[in-house]
Amino acid sequence: MISSSSKVKSSGVVDIGISDHSMIYCILKLRADKPRPEYKDVRSFKNYNSQSFKAELSQLPFHETYRISDVNAKIDHFNQLFINTLNKHAPIKHIRIKGRLNQFINKELKCTMKLRDKKLRIFRLSRNAEDWDVYRQLRNSIKTSLRAAESNFVRNQIEEYKGNSRSMWKVIRGCLPSKDSEKPVYQKDHKKLANEFNEYFASVGKIAADKVKRLAEANNIQMTTALPPARHRSSLDLFEFRTVTPDEVRTIILNSPSNKAPGADKINIQFIKDSLEVILDPVTDIINCSLMTSTYPSMWKIAEVVPLHKEGDPEIASNNRPISLLSCLSKICDKVALNQYTEHLTNHRLY
Repeated sequence: MISSSSKVKSSGVVDIGISDHSMIYCILKLRADKPRPEYKDVRSFKNYNSQSFKAELSQLPFHETYRISDVNAKIDHFNQLFINTLNKHAPIKHIRIKGRLNQFINKELKCTMKLRDKKLRIFRLSRNAEDWDVYRQLRNSIKTSLRAAESNFVRNQIEEYKGNSRSMWKVIRGCLPSKDSEKPVYQKDHKKLANEFNEYFASVGKIAADKVKRLAEANNIQMTTALPPARHRSSLDLFEFRTVTPDEVRTIILNSPSNKAPGADKINIQFIKDSLEVILDPVTDIINCSLMTSTYPSMWKIAEVVPLHKEGDPEIASNNRPISLLSCLSKICDKVALNQYTEHLTNHRLY
């Protein structure tokens, strides 16, 4: 009994002299499923020039942001000017992700590898011992050259990232064997799969809350949403956000790592750094408006959610962990708030 007769090329029964039982066999027409190509949206740096980008931004009316009182309207005005200009200088392109060659393989090595493959084809046709010796010498020479090139590449990378432990460990991890080196392959329709993942990730909080409620009921624990009575503290201990200066925002932006993935707006932190002279004051104004009105912009709450496979079948949503990619500007505002709150706790010895 088979589930798909179209995959059976031939079948039969073979008599075996050493047993009373006959052996049943079948030859199947099996072919490995070709993985679907992966695509991603990225900004093209082909014609990007930071000076031209900054010069065009300087001609735009960012000062009108100051006259707007609503923080969401401020963000909309800023994004419209900034993103429209950015799209001209670094447009978003839908590209196919190709297999990445090892960076230490140069043109000379590639040519030698092609010659090696050619000599192997010649030997397979001739079966001549001399042709085999030529191929073998090339093969051994390339192995030695590849090891030396990889060693030099890693050594140069470690030297370049000296003092940057994060980047250095990334290089070191790339040299170590890993069980999780293979990317998960998705065979289902990508749109359908994305909707399934979205439904699951959106319901995780509710599912966890329901589990807590059932656990409390099973153990006769009374759940309440009432806050505990506040302890009396002096007015000096109360925390309030203050307005931030452009210099503080500049320091946070310049100290932000440039290798972080952008959010749904595709505004990389490098573009913000390149145009900092032009947009520093409007960005500071937006952050101050958010802090003083206790309003977090709706646009900054939007995240691009990427599933990170944990274990098991990658097409089952519960086997993945959601990673939220947020707007770079939202992270700058978060850092401002964190610095102020940390300063308050330290000054009043509340930690």
